[in-house]
Amino acid sequence: MVQRNDPCPCQSGKKYKQCCLGKKHSADVAVSSQPELPTWKIFLVALVVIILIGGALWLADLPRVAQVLSATLFILAIIWAAFRRPPPPRTTTGDAGSINFGR
Repeated sequence: MVQRNDPCPCQSGKKYKQCCLGKKHSADVAVSSQPELPTWKIFLVALVVIILIGGALWLADLPRVAQVLSATLFILAIIWAAFRRPPPPRTTTGDAGSINFGR
């Protein structure tokens, strides 16, 4: 059950009470949203795979290929983790008059 002050399950970035509390589809969204694996767990699995691939290439007597491929895959994993969930788009214009102080 989603509480009023919890983040909205529709992934809008707002609180539930300010987004989907009065809408009919709010119960459907809360039930249908599946838990998502945290980025650090997926990154850890990718790191283990990179180490296994690099180790296999090293044992196959291809150390330079293992180094280059492992470094490339590691950098790609870091980039993927950094851009996996970008912040929500800005909804305000940026001027001081659009600041909401909870009114």
